[in-house]
Amino acid sequence: MPEASTDDLVLAVEQLGAAHNRHEAERSDPTGTSAGDDGENRDSSV
Repeated sequence: MPEASTDDLVLAVEQLGAAHNRHEAERSDPTGTSAGDDGENRDSSV
């Protein structure tokens, strides 16, 4: 297995951090509602 250079490791950590931040931003909803939510929970299968 070839050794990774420090630059490669730093880049990988930065990419992982950016991906984690995107994931957390998608999960976080500061308004408590989703885009397009009219405030009612509807189940169209009922």
